Amino acid sequence: MGSLRSTRIGTLPSSTSDTDLYDRSLWEMFPDIVGSGLEQQLREAAARQEVTTFVEYDPGLAKWFSVRAYPSSEGLAVYFQDVTSSREQREQLALLEAAVSRSNDIFLITKANLIDEPGPGIVYANDAVTKLTGYRPEELIGKSPRIFQGPATSRTELARIRTTLEAGSPVRAELINYAKDGAAYWAELDIAPIVDDTSRITHFVSVQRDITERKASQDALAISELRFRTVAQLSADIVWDWELASNVIWQTEDGPARYFKPEDKPASPESWLERIHPEDSERVLGDLIAALRGGGDEWSAEYRLRRADGSYSQMIARAAVIRNHLGKAVRIVGSAEDVTEQRELEDRVRHSEESYRTLFQAAPYAIIVKDRDSHRLIAVNDAAVKQYGWSREEMLAMTMKDFYAPEDLQELADSQRSYSSEHSSLLKNVRHRRKDGTFIDVEMAVRLLEYDGRPATLAVMSDVSDRLRGERERVAAEEQLRASQRLDVVGKLTGGVAHDFNNILMVIMANVDAVLDAEDVASETRRSIERIGGAAERAAQLTRQLLAFSRKQTLRPQKINLNDLVVATGTLLRRTLGEHIEMNSVLADDLWETNADRSQVEAAIINLCINARDAMPGGGRLLIRTGNVTLDEDHAALDPEARPGDYVCLSVTDTGTGMTQEVLSRAFEPFFTTKEVGKGTGLGLSMVYGFAKQSKGHVSIYSELGHGTVVRLYLPRADQQDGAKTATPDIHIPRGTERVLVVEDEDQVRAIVAGQLSSLGYTVIEASNGEAALGKLHAGPAFDLLLTDVIMPGAVNGKVLASRAAGLYPDMRVLFMSGYSDDAISTLGVLNPGVSLLTKPFRKVDLAVAVRHAVEGTR
Repeated sequence: MGSLRSTRIGTLPSSTSDTDLYDRSLWEMFPDIVGSGLEQQLREAAARQEVTTFVEYDPGLAKWFSVRAYPSSEGLAVYFQDVTSSREQREQLALLEAAVSRSNDIFLITKANLIDEPGPGIVYANDAVTKLTGYRPEELIGKSPRIFQGPATSRTELARIRTTLEAGSPVRAELINYAKDGAAYWAELDIAPIVDDTSRITHFVSVQRDITERKASQDALAISELRFRTVAQLSADIVWDWELASNVIWQTEDGPARYFKPEDKPASPESWLERIHPEDSERVLGDLIAALRGGGDEWSAEYRLRRADGSYSQMIARAAVIRNHLGKAVRIVGSAEDVTEQRELEDRVRHSEESYRTLFQAAPYAIIVKDRDSHRLIAVNDAAVKQYGWSREEMLAMTMKDFYAPEDLQELADSQRSYSSEHSSLLKNVRHRRKDGTFIDVEMAVRLLEYDGRPATLAVMSDVSDRLRGERERVAAEEQLRASQRLDVVGKLTGGVAHDFNNILMVIMANVDAVLDAEDVASETRRSIERIGGAAERAAQLTRQLLAFSRKQTLRPQKINLNDLVVATGTLLRRTLGEHIEMNSVLADDLWETNADRSQVEAAIINLCINARDAMPGGGRLLIRTGNVTLDEDHAALDPEARPGDYVCLSVTDTGTGMTQEVLSRAFEPFFTTKEVGKGTGLGLSMVYGFAKQSKGHVSIYSELGHGTVVRLYLPRADQQDGAKTATPDIHIPRGTERVLVVEDEDQVRAIVAGQLSSLGYTVIEASNGEAALGKLHAGPAFDLLLTDVIMPGAVNGKVLASRAAGLYPDMRVLFMSGYSDDAISTLGVLNPGVSLLTKPFRKVDLAVAVRHAVEGTR
């Protein structure tokens, strides 16, 4: 088909006249369809010679046409119908249906039969109904919307809906509906009637949306509002709500009664603002205006508010600023609290706290407050700073554990269980560390309390070191006095027995002599009588020893030099002691003379050396030493037997087994011995003791179990037999300011040495054993001199301590002190030869000179 010509023109899809179109080619009349789908459809209809109907768009006319083509022998009869409007309506309907089906709201269309059961039937339901109710749309077709109703659905609201719809009016309602599974939900309904061309209502369209969450929020808001109003009315505070646009304020009813007379009840915010104290008004209003104009959400102020009686209350106001979406303040809701009594109480508490702080700081005892949870110190008074040596800042960075040695921490933990807030707990025998590393004895009164709003512990501490030291010294002195008195009693008893026994022996020995003088005595009888005489001689010697102990023997004192006696008895002693004993002697060149019984001194030397030998059954070393000693008041106070004065000292040192404290306390008792039966009478040391006391001297024993023993015999200087103290010429005693660490396990000796050094100007730190001394050396600061005993209990003796101290402070000087002499120490192998050693006992001047020499590195 080359061309299609128009032979008859009906209703044309254009404004062209019939004359213009007649007998013209269709492509000429409508050139816009050339190449379009319309041309293709027409040519196919002509080719097939079949009636063809289709809808096509004409871009030239911008319209949709329904086209029907009828083939004939002359060509095609084509009918065009403009369907643009109906097509647009169908597209809009399809779009509306798509939108409704995808909406979250439920769309229902029902018939308009309201009255009769089973109610209006549903003719349409969108997919949203499934999500909310569980019903599928097809399940609901033909059913009544009453399927969603249940026991909680309001019948009153249903009646109102029915009445409104019967009147032909739309209605909005809120109902409780039910899903397919029985779950209730709140629904907001918008129902409108649909009418036909005759205005007859044919259907109802209903839009339902789930408002369960909104209703819950509304209920919560209503409850919150009710609570707010209830709490506001019950509150002692004044609660108010100020709407700024209307300048209307709501307030609790009781609030104004306190500040306004009945006839002056406040009607506006200004009524309140006018009652603010003139001195506070400008500040409060300025802050309020700034808060409203600014971007903040809160406002607070403290001010004075005039009461109805003219007095003023101290008030604190707090408010929340409510703003609209533009950030403009629209409301301010707040409260005003009367804090007059609180402020007055705070003033009283502040004054009380100031008084407490004054008392706290002025207290003569150290007071510490610690946090009960962290144990950190939170308050210390001046006395605590002075007692412990740390600054206040340093102490406030410490915990209570810092005051205790590691071995005392468990005792601290145990004691804390007894603390109470009802009463004070008294703790005794507590050791506390000071900043310089020394330890002090304290008694603590501890109580639980609240401090600055947190649980705390208050401890009042009293330094009782001096008191306890004095008590220990008193106990020791009393014990020594009791021992001396005991020995005196025993001495008197043994003296009386020896006296009577001598009378008996006199009779026996006289009769022995008489029998032996007879000429006709048989030889066997003579031998028996001679044995009786020998036994009597031995018994007489025993009585002489008893008399020596009881100080009732007859002495023949004369001026003697102990060096001469040591030399004279040396040969005899070496044969008596045996080759397994290495014997040495160190004799003073300028030894003073003493007035004593020569035979008794010789017997004492022999007895002391025999005892030393017996203490070394496997062999050992023995040293005899002589020297001049002057005892001052301090050292004489340590021994009730001693008196101040000048003495000649004879000491015997052995490397034997040593003695326990129990054995040492009974060493001078007559007949007391630790030797096997038949190997000793137990009178050797008691005889030396009695002889020394009768000669106005005394004896001391220094012994270390497992190390050996030193026995010293002190006899008065020859020109001072009466025991009076020899006038000593003025001697220059050197002084110093260095730091000295004194290490001594005997409390009394340590206290005397420390006291003497302190009086000489030295800074003295004390330690009771080697382990404690190492702790103080590690704690620092450095010491200039270590003055230590040689033999001490524990693993760290004087030699080990000095070695470890040299590793910490190579330049620190070391001075040893011991009950053994320097020669004895070297002989016993305890220290190396050439070390600085101060032999006990020593006078203060000896200590001063030795310390200066040690510090200055001279000998």
